[in-house]
Amino acid sequence: MQVTTEVFVLYPETNNFSSNTYLITGREPLLIDPGLHSKEHLGAFLKSHGYKLSDIKKIVLTHAHADHFASGKYFPKARFFISEQDGLYLKTKDDFYTMSEFFVNHYYPDNLSFLKNEEYIDLGSSKYKVLITPGHTSGSISLYDKKNGIFISGDLLFEDSCGRFDLISSSKAELISSLKKVRELDFKILLAGHGLVFNSSEESQRKTIEQVLKLLI
Repeated sequence: MQVTTEVFVLYPETNNFSSNTYLITGREPLLIDPGLHSKEHLGAFLKSHGYKLSDIKKIVLTHAHADHFASGKYFPKARFFISEQDGLYLKTKDDFYTMSEFFVNHYYPDNLSFLKNEEYIDLGSSKYKVLITPGHTSGSISLYDKKNGIFISGDLLFEDSCGRFDLISSSKAELISSLKKVRELDFKILLAGHGLVFNSSEESQRKTIEQVLKLLI
């Protein structure tokens, strides 16, 4: 599904626990969260936009849960970008923090680079600011394209709810703090880790976050 002229979303196949996957075109293709999709599902998605699996050299992981990274095994030429906090759990292959045991995952990316808070991922025609937004995991990140009003939230925020905070990787207090931080951002398009793309006004997006916070506090 096309979100903008440069942003595309791959939703999970039926009865699949995968996260959403986002493809951003530009100077080079960037994949956000390869998910838990089948190789065929990912391959068909990329082919429909003019790419092969081997064309993907750069993948950003919003956090270190297996439903967001397990299909990274289909991209052997890719480098994975993640926060240092969560990246350490990939390096140690922590089955519990990453929920790999639950998702029956045995793959861990090892070609890692660490992202820092407020650094930018420059794709030429778009530029995404990295925000460390812990809560769902201790090192969750979000990406913010101010120019185009796009917010990629991972499992921090969904259309009408937020990510779980009852996991070994989670903290309710940090989740609340992160939601308060992103409440100040101006965006119209919410690209969440699960569920449908939420395209609305900036005011509506802020109201959604306010409603979620009221339920948490």
